[in-house]
Amino acid sequence: MKSICFLLLLAGLPGLFSCRHPKNTGVLSEKNVSWTVKGCAESGTKPTRITEPGKAGPGDFMDEWGKIVVAGDSLVYSRTMQHLCCRQVRLSAEREPGLITVREYWYGKACKCHCNSSLRLVLRQLPAGAYRVLVTATGTDPVTDKTAYGTDTLLTQEVRIME
Repeated sequence: MKSICFLLLLAGLPGLFSCRHPKNTGVLSEKNVSWTVKGCAESGTKPTRITEPGKAGPGDFMDEWGKIVVAGDSLVYSRTMQHLCCRQVRLSAEREPGLITVREYWYGKACKCHCNSSLRLVLRQLPAGAYRVLVTATGTDPVTDKTAYGTDTLLTQEVRIME
C-alpha cells in the first residue's frame, strides 16, 4: 500500500513543478480597444422616434455592412444600421497573427418596431503588418432572448498597418 501511495505521489510531482503559462486568448487589453454605441441599441429601450423598416431617419446615413479604416497604427470599425427596437449590443475584438476579429453580440428581447444605431470600435497600437479583418455578429434570439447558435459574417477586408 505504501509503495502505491509513493508511486502516485511520484507520478504527480512533475505536474507540480512544470511551467504553467496562462494561455494567450488573443483578447486585446482594454487600453488598446474602445467602443461606443449610439442610438437605441445603447440602452435597449423603445425609442421615442420609430423608424419605418427600410428607411433612415433624418440625417442618418445607413451603412448596414460597416466599414474599416486604418489611421496610423489604429484600425476603426464603424457601422450605422437599422435593427429591431429594444435590443442592445456589445463589441469586442481579438488579434491573432495576421487576423483581427471584431464581434458584435446582440441581446435582449425585441420590441415590434425598428430603430437606428451607430457602432464604433477602435483598436490602437497595432503592430505593423498585413491583417485580414473579420467582422461577425451573433447573440441571443430576439424573441426568447436565449442563446442563438450561429454567427453571421458582416464584413471581411484586408488591411495593412504601416510602421
